[in-house]
Amino acid sequence: MSNWYSADTHFGSDSKEVMIRDNRPFRDIHEYTEAQVRIWNEQASSDDTIYVIGDFCNCGPNTEKDFRSGLSVSKRINAHIILIIGNNEQRAIDECFDGSFEKFRKYCLTDPSCKFDDVKLNDYVDIKGEKFFLTHKPTDHAKDCQT
Repeated sequence: MSNWYSADTHFGSDSKEVMIRDNRPFRDIHEYTEAQVRIWNEQASSDDTIYVIGDFCNCGPNTEKDFRSGLSVSKRINAHIILIIGNNEQRAIDECFDGSFEKFRKYCLTDPSCKFDDVKLNDYVDIKGEKFFLTHKPTDHAKDCQT
């Protein structure tokens, strides 16, 4: 059992702007998604956990709103997935879940189109005795750390 870490995948059927902005070397979002799913499933087993540290889905402030198609990519991943929300998930929470993190979390954990093991605002992991704080946005977490 291994842990893997990723961020900023920006999955979603209308994420073409991300391909351009991030200079991702794919013809379109569908080719990108297929490549990512294949790579993740080749490298991470069904016993492994992938921590996605924000922006699993894409929910842009102006044009890209299809975050649900992005979240549904989780169903295609063999490993366990723990999502730490990023600014794109926060936009989806604000726009479609009445600003409620708990409503968004419930959707991700219970909707048949998704397969997340957990959804968190942030998290701590212990790697070989060292404590790491997982968050999409830089923050002063020292006050919450226990030594």
